[in-house]
Amino acid sequence: MSKEHDIYIGQFAVSIGMISSQQLSSCLKIQAHFSNNGKYYSLLDILRHKNFISESQIHVLQKTTTGEEHNTQTVNTNVPLKIANRYQVIKELGRGGMGIVYHAWDEVFERNIAIKILRNFDGNHKMSARFMREAKAMGKLKHPNIVEIFDIGMEKDFHYFTMEYVKGRDLRHLMSQNIGLRQAVRIVIQVLKALQHAHSKGIIHRDIKPDNIMIAGKHVKVMDFGLAKIVEEKIKISKTGNAIGTVHYMSPEQMLAETKKISFTTDIYSTGVTLYELLVNRTPFVAKSFVEAVKKMNSSFAAPHTIKTKIPKQLSDICMKSLEKKLPKRYQTTEMFIQDLQNFVDKKKNVHATAKSSKTLYGLISIVAIISLFLLFSKSVGAEKKPKNVVRIEEKTPVSSKDISLVYRGDLSRSGFYEMKPLAKISNIKWSFPTRERIKSSPLVDNGILYFGSYNRNFYAFDTKNGKIIWQFTTQGYIYSSPTIDGNIVYIGSHDGNMYALDKRSGKQIWKFRTPDSILSSPIVKNNVVYFGCHDGKIYAVNATTGKQIWYYKTGDKILSSPAILHEKLYVGSNDGFLYAINTNSGQLSWKFATRGVIKSTPAISNNTIYFGSFDGFVYALSVKGQEIWKFKTGAEIHCSAAIKDFVYIGSNDGYFYALGKNKGTLKWKTFVKAPVVMSPCIFGDAIYYSSLSGMLYSANSYNGKTQWQQQLSCKFSSPVIEQGTLFFGSFDGTIYAVH
Repeated sequence: MSKEHDIYIGQFAVSIGMISSQQLSSCLKIQAHFSNNGKYYSLLDILRHKNFISESQIHVLQKTTTGEEHNTQTVNTNVPLKIANRYQVIKELGRGGMGIVYHAWDEVFERNIAIKILRNFDGNHKMSARFMREAKAMGKLKHPNIVEIFDIGMEKDFHYFTMEYVKGRDLRHLMSQNIGLRQAVRIVIQVLKALQHAHSKGIIHRDIKPDNIMIAGKHVKVMDFGLAKIVEEKIKISKTGNAIGTVHYMSPEQMLAETKKISFTTDIYSTGVTLYELLVNRTPFVAKSFVEAVKKMNSSFAAPHTIKTKIPKQLSDICMKSLEKKLPKRYQTTEMFIQDLQNFVDKKKNVHATAKSSKTLYGLISIVAIISLFLLFSKSVGAEKKPKNVVRIEEKTPVSSKDISLVYRGDLSRSGFYEMKPLAKISNIKWSFPTRERIKSSPLVDNGILYFGSYNRNFYAFDTKNGKIIWQFTTQGYIYSSPTIDGNIVYIGSHDGNMYALDKRSGKQIWKFRTPDSILSSPIVKNNVVYFGCHDGKIYAVNATTGKQIWYYKTGDKILSSPAILHEKLYVGSNDGFLYAINTNSGQLSWKFATRGVIKSTPAISNNTIYFGSFDGFVYALSVKGQEIWKFKTGAEIHCSAAIKDFVYIGSNDGYFYALGKNKGTLKWKTFVKAPVVMSPCIFGDAIYYSSLSGMLYSANSYNGKTQWQQQLSCKFSSPVIEQGTLFFGSFDGTIYAVH
């Protein structure tokens, strides 16, 4: 058995969870030691000696990792010639770590198909589950650049699924030919469009490489979602921390098995490696073992234009930005990556790859503009006492003072309208503080103290005047939720599953309420009760003083949106596609309204009408009794919440920003911004401010939609807060800023 085959066995064993990457690294070091002394021991022998695997597991590895290079024109004798009494197997097309793909004929629909069969892993349920997850992931995807799945089933002792038969060759084979720069860019753009669709469905591929990219004429098809991770799904097959993927295309977070950091940017990195290889005919580094790969990952590698001088520096810069080791510096979305590549094709300048942060007046004003004018993912924060920086939302219907609890994003109807003007002049940074992890938690100011959380697991209280830490509190998970203050208590949820109540003056824990899953939903407080949603699908009501549960209501899936309250009803959306109206006193369901998509949009309520968006692409207007008043169809999923003043304002993943009539949902105006709009808009006076994922910020007349100005940026920020002429915001780079 060769060393190359040992490497293959090791990577395969890690990928299926049989051993950990640390165990593999230890065995490869032992193997290298004996090799230097003139002795060779196979990896299987060392794994056996170290008692890392059993004899039955060794048999599985031997059975499933041999014969990879045999003649693919013959049919494996272990596979029946006809499957499910309709699929006639013709020939084998290829093999991978998990399954074998055959060309077959579908006798029912009379068409050529490809059928993928899970290898016999002797009852390995983990492999079976992983294989079925591939089918589940692919079944959600309908896109011209993704191989379409048709059918899923089980035949005797193996699983299978059928998919589109693509007449072509994978990109690996075509790399031996002379692929021009522009052709390479066009191929990568199509790959990114496929990933853009997958990411919109919450799916990460995690194994982008030339072998998984099919080229059929001018068409590009991404295939093999065998390592796909459905984001935050309940069954986490890869939660053991094993490194998964093909080593040369692995992102740093994959190679180091940092599973919490694996995100959509992981696919961007692997696509960047593919682009790099298309440009210079090799990957950024070449390693003969996993251990060597880890070492080389930590070192720098040459930019493409320094290897081949004919490669334009503009294209080289794009490639290198996609390969940034630090997540905040990498392209954050496929849309950003596509835009720069398309600009290269169109002979325009890069937008994102050359963007540099600046502390100059011009750069600072640009940054502050985007911060002060829109909210990130509708993460609102609440408090019954009105901080000095908070203003009341416009509400024409008289509401009893008992029903109003003010939060930063307006009052509890959260309509995104502020009776205030944005800061007119910004001169410099007053102070800043780096947390070294991203900040998505929106800051909250109360009596001269700034409160916010970070992905570094700390919740902070700062003096707003000088940026000095007054206190900090450490949780066991990163903080995505935004804080709420009620009286002398600040409430914050954490990814560790706890809702914390802290003394706002000292940071001392008063109580914590434990849930079984992550809390990303921002809490809201009314009448001494804290309400929030959880990943376990429950809406909780907890006594704000004691931390004792009052009630909970179970929805059908996880909850990512934040709740809104009007009168005695709590309104919250769920990933099961329902908007729920829960009685705040009893926790009983008042009504629920069904959509056909995930609801992340936080309800906005005005004049007793509830407005929200769904992943089914519709904007809905409901009465407070749950009756549909109207719905408006956009072209794609809706992530953000609506802002309401003269009209209902909302963005969509179709790249349009819409203004709709409040009474009938008629289109008043729309603007095409070329990239998804997922940040919630805000209204200041007569101006509506919204942003797209391309980093473009727009200021428009709220009545006619005419753009007043626009500013190109490449950074993401949490929602801002303003007090006494100073703007406070957290940045994706992990820094909290105070500017004036």
